[in-house]
Amino acid sequence: MPDINKIIQIQSNNIKPIQGRLLISEPFLSDYYFKRSIVAILDHTEDGTIGIVLNKEIGVKLSDIFKDIPKNNFHLYLGGPIRTDNLYYIHKIGKKINNSIHITEGIYWGGDLDSVKELIEQGQLHDGNIRFFLGYSGWAPLQLDEELKLNSWIVSRTHISKILSFEPSLAWNKTLELMGGVYKYWTNFPKDPLSN
Repeated sequence: MPDINKIIQIQSNNIKPIQGRLLISEPFLSDYYFKRSIVAILDHTEDGTIGIVLNKEIGVKLSDIFKDIPKNNFHLYLGGPIRTDNLYYIHKIGKKINNSIHITEGIYWGGDLDSVKELIEQGQLHDGNIRFFLGYSGWAPLQLDEELKLNSWIVSRTHISKILSFEPSLAWNKTLELMGGVYKYWTNFPKDPLSN
């Protein structure tokens, strides 16, 4: 097996962080929200970056917390540390949800909650075409650039819909395996770097 230090040092892949791409945390990032996380970049400009963590299921259902949304069975995810008292969603429904924002091919963000409620009532929404989050992730201008220089993240061109098809607890590993090369070795690293 290759030297761990060499694998971490060469992780910087020079792919630019733009809307629709993914941020994948390095194996030893210990932050509660971002440990072994995959973040979809929803917006990236000179004013900063907005993203949403895709793979942190929190073990409760949407209808357990939001009683004004029609009865449903949707899983709820932790999207990041900012405004965790607010509901956010990404989806594949497009303009059926009024005022949604196109992120990348076949993926949209947000939109009118009344449209969402109506589509739930009509049975047009399911776990395969929408995902709900508490909170989102954000970086101030140049903050993400600095974190990339520190090798806290790599940027991936893997499509968001591919990540949404994975079991959330396996998504980080499966994405790295898809990327191949040295990244597949990351999946073998212990979650605690001090453990043997």
